[in-house]
Amino acid sequence: MIRVTRDPQGSLAISEICTVTRKVSIICLVAIIGGSLTLQLKMFASTAYKSPRLCESCHVSGNCKAEKQTAAQTLSKVGDVSTSSVPALFDSVAHLEFESSQKSYQDRNQMSTWEKGSGGLDDGDRNLVQKVYSEAKSAFEFGLGESTRIAVAADLQRFSGVDSDAHYVTDSRASSPGHFKFYFADLGNVGEWANPLQVLAKQPMQYQLAPLLSELDSFDVYLVDGRYRVACVCVAFLHASKYQENKSSVSVLLHDYRERPIYHAVEEFASVIETTPNGKLVRLQRKFNSTDEDIFNVWKRFRAVAE
Repeated sequence: MIRVTRDPQGSLAISEICTVTRKVSIICLVAIIGGSLTLQLKMFASTAYKSPRLCESCHVSGNCKAEKQTAAQTLSKVGDVSTSSVPALFDSVAHLEFESSQKSYQDRNQMSTWEKGSGGLDDGDRNLVQKVYSEAKSAFEFGLGESTRIAVAADLQRFSGVDSDAHYVTDSRASSPGHFKFYFADLGNVGEWANPLQVLAKQPMQYQLAPLLSELDSFDVYLVDGRYRVACVCVAFLHASKYQENKSSVSVLLHDYRERPIYHAVEEFASVIETTPNGKLVRLQRKFNSTDEDIFNVWKRFRAVAE
């Protein structure tokens, strides 16, 4: 078993594996970084087989029968590393760094004030976002802006967000704590409100999916107030489904719901459980009897709809 940990000095370490396997694993880690995994594994396999070793059964150096069997097992382990353990090692490193990137604290600061924006949020929207964020530990935003400043005021332990406007990403980054993470989605040339000016094949991947591929746990709440809103609601619930057993505990906030009937397609798999007085911002939860396939089918219909 390969296990990646961090020692008291902050360095990565591989532990709980035998000496021979440890050598193979370390070479794998270096090889992943260097991009020459196959060559280095073959070199080590050859060395492991030809180098004299101290036989544990007869305590003599040489190629006795037991030693040949051990060498053959080593070669077999090397083959296993190249096909199965390397992805596991990569995942271990990714999970370790993912956990390290989050804020760790015992006492959460009380909700502070934030600068109100001139964008789409009104006071009813602000109150609902503030309420939901104050009850959550983590949030992901499709579309940055004043809601991001509310996330800062709420002192969220974990926050990530994506936007297709580089200026929004830069401004949000400048006014947020260091553990907040931001992603820029390259949709090509964009116009007002970061709407893409042309249809490109990369757009659904860049905006809807790529940011969440780096997020190795679900969020308590996902806010959708940018591009591809129906598709992003679908992706949010699917991402939560991957990591969260209690699917009904995850909320999705969807903005501009009342005046855009096209967004009501999300009610095929989700229920509106809370809304602002004017109905612009709604809080969604997944229906108990909805399946991931139901959500996927809606996503397929709306994956390229940018509004």
